[in-house]
Amino acid sequence: MPRYRFRWEQVPESIRIALAESLGLTGPTDIALADHFGPTPSEDLIRGSWPALLDTWLADDDASRKVIFDRLQGRGFGKDRQAPRTVEEELEWLRACRKTKGLREVALDAFLVMGERAAADEPIKEPSISSALSWDDFTAQLASVLARLARENYLIVYVDDDGRDGSQDGDAPYYVQFAPGSEKGFRAEAVGNRYLIGFDRLSPEDERRMGALTWLSPDSETEGTGGDTNFYRDWPVPTPHAEIAEVAVRTLREIYRAESPSDLRYRAFDEQGRHFAVPGVDILPAAEDEPPASTRPTPATMAELRPGIESMLEQLLSRDRLEPDKAGDYPVRIGDAMVFVRLLDEPPLVHLFAPLVWGIPMTPQLLDAVNEANLRSPFARIVWTGKEVMALMDVPARGMRPEDLRFAMSMVGHVANSLDHELHAKFGGQVMFGEGRPPVQAGDSGYL
Repeated sequence: MPRYRFRWEQVPESIRIALAESLGLTGPTDIALADHFGPTPSEDLIRGSWPALLDTWLADDDASRKVIFDRLQGRGFGKDRQAPRTVEEELEWLRACRKTKGLREVALDAFLVMGERAAADEPIKEPSISSALSWDDFTAQLASVLARLARENYLIVYVDDDGRDGSQDGDAPYYVQFAPGSEKGFRAEAVGNRYLIGFDRLSPEDERRMGALTWLSPDSETEGTGGDTNFYRDWPVPTPHAEIAEVAVRTLREIYRAESPSDLRYRAFDEQGRHFAVPGVDILPAAEDEPPASTRPTPATMAELRPGIESMLEQLLSRDRLEPDKAGDYPVRIGDAMVFVRLLDEPPLVHLFAPLVWGIPMTPQLLDAVNEANLRSPFARIVWTGKEVMALMDVPARGMRPEDLRFAMSMVGHVANSLDHELHAKFGGQVMFGEGRPPVQAGDSGYL
């Protein structure tokens, strides 16, 4: 029978409360206990909390108590003592074994079984490429990589598995990204609900846990200042790379439900969008999964590709059927932005664009703001069309996977949500959602 993942929230609440009270822990018990003992407890749990476990867990859990008692007797413990005949005698017998090394091993195993989810759809995965890599080893590797990351470089670590329960087609877009050259120090971000769609969205409990992991909520930034719309942290110099790595890895494990480091992939790139390999980290880079050139099929036309791309959109948006607008585009609201998906024929491209602000005159200050925004945007382009400022991104349609489309949508949405109100506050005009105001006249204060 396969084993399943231990989760503190699977431990009965009465036991969690008793453990937390005995240790003087405050806050939500599952998070507090995970912080104290780790996401999966070690024998330190039995060593330090055995009396509380006896009184609240084993006093009522006859099956676990019997398993522990029988296994200890099978190892020869207590042969010189009279065999207990009642529950109270069994508890006293176990209480006397507190300092026994064998007890800690046996009792921990029984406790882990209690906290494992026995759902048939959540078995631990079979070993794969990097399954031998432990979480502790990966955390150390990530800390070393972050310490070597140049100021002009960026790193994204994302989950490349089936995602959380109910996610679609194994393309859950959960990621943590790092930017060492931020104006405020070393910036890390973790994706939140503004860029998650359908079943992939975080639950209120997940969002609460993000705060417990020391992430700052996107809502806590001052509105209209161009602040980010992911969960975020800024670490000052000297940068605590080990702490950053620990927060990131716990987020990938506890919130985004990565089973092991083998579920993770990375993207590393510079300010010009050029990708590079990262030595010293034993997870795979983002793979294109293309066959060798000699075996590739004849390039498809957009007419052939369109049904598959539309199907991807339907799955990503959890809709049974999509209807294009009058221009033939597919509008997708992401946060306070509207991202339009347009399918182009020659060459076959998926063209994504999001209007940021319009109804304003072109000024040197506006063009400077657009240029500065492009320097901060590694994927999407920011352009002045003569009528409006837009965020754009083009993705080849041939060989597109759901995760490619989702990533492009989230990146354009990310830029749009970060810039639309910032530009509107400085230059006026209209935005997609929210009241407009007259454009700022030349000479007014507040330009970038």
